[in-house]
Amino acid sequence: MDSGTCDLLQPGLKSSVLDDLRGRSVGGVSGDKFIWKSPFGIGGEYTFPVRNRLSESVKNVYCLVIFHDAQGDPIDVDVMHFRDPIPAGLVKWVKSKVDDSVQELTTRYDVKTPHTKVEFRILDFKIIE
Repeated sequence: MDSGTCDLLQPGLKSSVLDDLRGRSVGGVSGDKFIWKSPFGIGGEYTFPVRNRLSESVKNVYCLVIFHDAQGDPIDVDVMHFRDPIPAGLVKWVKSKVDDSVQELTTRYDVKTPHTKVEFRILDFKIIE
């Protein structure tokens, strides 16, 4: 699996949501280790860890998950929203769901990790003070 990373953007640094969609990032939080809930292409449910490397806790994290086919072309996107706090320096596993066809196009039968690229981009978050 070739998974990208997602980096938290400082709320005051963004000029628009479109900046985030182009992939601008400043570091701090990453997503990796993408796993489907079922290894048989059924359900489209997935999970991945969001790692908070900041010195402050965050919450209300919005992450754009981009799924690519074997040729590297995007085939679907999903906006994942995780409301709960992620403490400074720690990890929380998040989950979401896409259409079954996305899993079928990105993952070999009887395997839980895609063989194609999955990219993560943080769209927004709130620092807990």
